[in-house]
Amino acid sequence: MLGREIGHEIGQQTSMRVMPDAKHGMMMEVSVHGEGTMLGMHVDDHTTYHSWQEPDGSMRGRGQGIVMGEGGEAATWEGQGVGMRQPDGSIHYRGAMFYRAQTPRMSTLNGACCVFEYDVDAGGKSEGRFFLWE
Repeated sequence: MLGREIGHEIGQQTSMRVMPDAKHGMMMEVSVHGEGTMLGMHVDDHTTYHSWQEPDGSMRGRGQGIVMGEGGEAATWEGQGVGMRQPDGSIHYRGAMFYRAQTPRMSTLNGACCVFEYDVDAGGKSEGRFFLWE
């Protein structure tokens, strides 16, 4: 079991640019705005991640973001994941992320490892589920 589900969000890519990268050849920088829930609160998530294709065809990514609640709650995060591009152009990522809560209502996230499943379709729409690894 992945652990207790702590969040879910639906997002949309807001920008993308292709960047040269000496280690990976080419890399994409993607920004996403998502909305959903985290720890029972409605939140906005602003994400930027870098993604590249490995020689075996798998996709790798690393990113960072900020989650903000309607009541002023906030946490920053960083994470990494791995996925596989599907024939329809979508990518299914799995990975881990680490939060730094800025407010007491999100302090459960401090010092915890969270795992995620994150799907992106060919049009840039995304859906993520987040679990507290206990």
